[in-house]
Amino acid sequence: MFSKRKKEKYCLVLSGGGAKGVYHLGAWKALSELGIEVDAFIGNSIGAIVAGYLAQGLTKELEYIGDNIGVDFIMKIPEEFLENGAIRVGKANLTAFKKFYHSVVEKKGIDVSPLREMLKNHLSEEAIRRSGNDLGVVTFNVSDFKPQYEFLEDMPPGAVLDYLMASAAFPGLEQTVINGKSFIDGGVVDNMPYEMARARGYKNIIVVDISGMGINKKPNITGSRTIYIKNSINMGWVFDFSRSFLDNFRKLGYLDTKRVFGALKGEKYFFLPDVKAEKSFDQYIDSEAARKILDFHISSSDEEQLTPRQKIRRILPESMRQRKELLYCLADCAAAVFDIEQIREYTLGELAERIRRKKDEDDIRVAKLKQELTHDEQISLGVQLELLFKEVRKKDSDRDSPYYDYCLCTDVLEWGHKLLLKGLMVHHKELSAGLLAIDFLFDYTK
Repeated sequence: MFSKRKKEKYCLVLSGGGAKGVYHLGAWKALSELGIEVDAFIGNSIGAIVAGYLAQGLTKELEYIGDNIGVDFIMKIPEEFLENGAIRVGKANLTAFKKFYHSVVEKKGIDVSPLREMLKNHLSEEAIRRSGNDLGVVTFNVSDFKPQYEFLEDMPPGAVLDYLMASAAFPGLEQTVINGKSFIDGGVVDNMPYEMARARGYKNIIVVDISGMGINKKPNITGSRTIYIKNSINMGWVFDFSRSFLDNFRKLGYLDTKRVFGALKGEKYFFLPDVKAEKSFDQYIDSEAARKILDFHISSSDEEQLTPRQKIRRILPESMRQRKELLYCLADCAAAVFDIEQIREYTLGELAERIRRKKDEDDIRVAKLKQELTHDEQISLGVQLELLFKEVRKKDSDRDSPYYDYCLCTDVLEWGHKLLLKGLMVHHKELSAGLLAIDFLFDYTK
């Protein structure tokens, strides 16, 4: 099925995922800044569309799409269902929706002529073929009921745009017809066409996985240099065209990619490397001041024979315990304790300043509450905290910071706080290390 080719530069494999494809744009921006050379692009669905643009070198056009895309870029939807580029259906437009639904049934899918028109205006098949870049897509032939893996030389003249549309024909959207055959999104068989790259002979491969719907096969990377990039935060869905999601997920693609290549540090957060701070911290961790703080936070007798670094690793979340750079692990935990915004770059100095401000705010709130709370209100607060640890009180986005809840348990409640504190520590895996990191921060930087 595949002809063999070998290249020294990278082959970029882009998975499908609808609106989540903006992540690919952020990833590409990071790859460009890092000087990573790519001359082969293989994708499915939105990954195929982005691959077509990149194969032609249309970076500016992709940036424009990322800045402005809404659901109306992809499909023809009545204006009364659109609000800020996203679909909104309620009681007010229910009658119109029923009419729209019947038209979709008649056409066997939602009209995707806006997407075709956009590709027609931007893409040049001649320019793609002339570029020297490799381009491959996966789609599913409904008429013959089989997958089709198509590279540029397999596509007949004039059919490149059709195959991009065929790969992106998500179930429920209008099917693409090529030579009398109907095609739908390749995600029904292979949402992340990594094996296309391997069968093509590529060994240097970058995979960008956006957690899209469909069949996501686990890649067999044996015998290759494969770099795997995946969204570190689960958010949005394939038809989430809200501006806030699109901007954040695109930024996440940029940050995740830079972190995978070592240009950023951290696990949940993204820190610019600071060699000077790393060296200073390595010296500080063995100081008497650091040992006193460690003894305060880790006081059990079985810890006495451990080195300071071993003690810290014992209280880190399990996912961080094997990481080499303790400074960034502690910074990660401290940021999590205060629910600091995740999707942005931080210097360690910027993070420290944010933590100082947040700590001051929470400390003032706790002190005020301690003065005002009645006996009955204390009991009610204890019940609320207990429910919180069972994850039924509020959505994560509505919760107070773990540090604030910790202060309620230790400074405000007069009874039952030890049991609640234990629940809090279980609920927030970063809390123990985060509290230690805060004390280190105020001692280390004073």
